[in-house]
Amino acid sequence: MSVCFTWIKNEKSYLIADTLMSSTQNIITSSYTPFHQRKEFVNGYYIEEDGLKIYEISNDMVIAVAGNVPSYTEILQQIYNINDTLTIHKLLELLQLNFMHLLENVKMLFLYKEFGKNKIIVWDGNCSYEPTNTSIPIFIGCGADNIKFTEAVKKAILCNNDHDSNQYLSLIISYVQCLSMKLKTIRNGFGGTFYGLFISSKIQWMRDLEYVLLTRNGRISQLISVIIRKSSVIISSSMENTTRLLTNFYKSTEWFSEYHNMKSVLRAVDTKEAFYYIFYGLKSNQIYLWEAKGILIRNDFRKWIKRGEKKVDYLYAIDTSLANMITSGKGKILEPQGHILSIIGSTYLSLDAVSTDVIKQLHKTKILVGYDYDFVALNCSSFNKDHIKMIRRNINNFYNIVVIDYDFFCKKILEENLAFYQDYNFDLTNMHLELLLRHCLQNDYYVEYSKIKIVVVKSTKDYIINNVNITSWFQNYHNCSFIITDNKEKDLSELLIYWIKEYYINEKYFHLGMNILIADNLVFGQILDLLVPLERRHYKCADWILVRLNNSNTSMPGGFNYVNEEWAFLDLLNLDTGYPLQKEIAVTEREQELLSGIGQNTIHDWTQNKSLFNNIKLVDPTK
Repeated sequence: MSVCFTWIKNEKSYLIADTLMSSTQNIITSSYTPFHQRKEFVNGYYIEEDGLKIYEISNDMVIAVAGNVPSYTEILQQIYNINDTLTIHKLLELLQLNFMHLLENVKMLFLYKEFGKNKIIVWDGNCSYEPTNTSIPIFIGCGADNIKFTEAVKKAILCNNDHDSNQYLSLIISYVQCLSMKLKTIRNGFGGTFYGLFISSKIQWMRDLEYVLLTRNGRISQLISVIIRKSSVIISSSMENTTRLLTNFYKSTEWFSEYHNMKSVLRAVDTKEAFYYIFYGLKSNQIYLWEAKGILIRNDFRKWIKRGEKKVDYLYAIDTSLANMITSGKGKILEPQGHILSIIGSTYLSLDAVSTDVIKQLHKTKILVGYDYDFVALNCSSFNKDHIKMIRRNINNFYNIVVIDYDFFCKKILEENLAFYQDYNFDLTNMHLELLLRHCLQNDYYVEYSKIKIVVVKSTKDYIINNVNITSWFQNYHNCSFIITDNKEKDLSELLIYWIKEYYINEKYFHLGMNILIADNLVFGQILDLLVPLERRHYKCADWILVRLNNSNTSMPGGFNYVNEEWAFLDLLNLDTGYPLQKEIAVTEREQELLSGIGQNTIHDWTQNKSLFNNIKLVDPTK
């Protein structure tokens, strides 16, 4: 039960498929698909949204499949086991020789490049052939027999231009998606969620899509996000209130099994703004596509995000004029040509002179209590981008970021506590930063001490305390970098603003866990208080942990999880004086070696918080 179709336009080949599969067993996990189509029982088969139909074989070859699932699963496994340098013709020869008994139950589309030219080969269950007219889409699967569907798709493919291949692909996918809902194709055994790719010089999967479905009165009915990562489809729907992962188990099993990769994908589908937004009037049958490019700034449509402990909530505002344009009229037939929305207006906030008055500038941007700050409105044009390179360099090798105010560390944590405990004659050569970091990160779901990036912001002055050069002490850690500045408050303020923004909206950093800030300053505290989402501060789901002064002296916000300067001092020296939890969280010598760079191997000391995955449906599309 499926439909896949391909065509070539202006020397680029396109491929689109659905995600429905059929089974003799009732494996239904919900009554509706993400696009609010009620699950059906068709010709003795149960229909479920469980199946990938497109498989990326190499950089310039993909296969789409339809038919008997066990049969094409066995064939695909063999194809992935074969050396990817095999030519398409040799591959077809091997398939015909070894799998003829299975190919009779399977139909396949092969998209590949030969001598720089995009080509298509169809296996129709008996033999393979190359279509003579590839400008007309070739369909396989049960959807190929639905004339009303196929004729409408052909018309849409021909009447939309492909000057921008990504936009064209997104238009056709969104048209087919809405057409499937309109015709209720699930009753005929195909539909579900549509996705696709095109091949130009190489394979390019569709860009992130978010559907906004509007009722006749302009009210937002449903929202569905569809993204592709690692040849796998991830769908998040307000209808199901869940996230579906349709994983390519031939290529990506190991990648998706890694905790931080999974975390990155879930953050991407839940919080990253889509590249394209598709507005669809359920009664008017009109489609409008807006190329947001991940920056959701329109005067007539806005979206806000509230990040909770276990779920993400959204708030949408759509202008009446835009809603009326999309929903006006009542069309029985879906218009084959999509409408392109241009950006009517935008409002950016520039932070050219971030300094002690930074908060006054930040407050010029509208915020909603409990919802994310409008991060895309932040433009720190005066910020020295070289500073962020300290964090960005090899970012995939790190899971946590630590930012340290060098003066605060030396004066408040070390000098003042040494004076307070002057009778104890503490030996600073026994200090270990990892002891403090363990205290801060004890609630993180996964901590690997060799993967903590440390950034120290300091002036040219070095502190020597009790005959220990603190700068040299920091340099002993292989993952420590320095930002040397003559204006610490300005540069650290800008660094915080830039990093908080990147941490929440840049997918390159979505795999990261908690951040630690070792500082105490009124401006830094105000930046954190304004920019860090409210529900991402407290004990159970903190994104930022502060090492600061005690409550009577601090300038930092009280809502953040924290370690005060005395606890930090005792942590550094592995002392339990006045601190009963210290023995429980003492790190091993092996962990100390990892952070200092002495150890050769990696220790995985992690705990999976299963509550994060309660609403995740991890689907094996081959079963």
